[in-house]
Amino acid sequence: MDDPPCSHKSDCGGSKCIPRNDGVTEEMEMEPPNLDVYLERAGRLLLTDSYRNKHPDPMSWFVDHGKVADHRSIMEQYGAMDRWKGVYSDLNLIKRPILVITGDRENFTPPQNATITADAIPGAELVVEEDTAHGLIFQEPVKVGVMISRFLM
Repeated sequence: MDDPPCSHKSDCGGSKCIPRNDGVTEEMEMEPPNLDVYLERAGRLLLTDSYRNKHPDPMSWFVDHGKVADHRSIMEQYGAMDRWKGVYSDLNLIKRPILVITGDRENFTPPQNATITADAIPGAELVVEEDTAHGLIFQEPVKVGVMISRFLM
């Protein structure tokens, strides 16, 4: 029996991948009619409920949402992610220090993928940040910056 497909670039790919919820995939395929709907969807998919409740203004959720990418570009990116087969079998070849960061409330790429990836890379460091999701860099930009800076020292 074939393994379920995994089609997101922030997982390890291949047979070890934990696929995302079908509802997330279906929602990503829909074209939002306007900026408000786009930001609301992005917030739901990328941020935690608690973060959105503390910051009720969707215009504050992302550092610089600027001009939203057109739906065609989003679908092209999504198609590329869909075709990506992963690199799980090569992860053990990485010989450099690696930092893997995920949120414990991640729904775009299930957080178990970060554990699988980190376990496959010799000496990788895994950080699972509490009450964050795929957009944890937006939720905790300073904390993420400190983690990366500490790792690079």
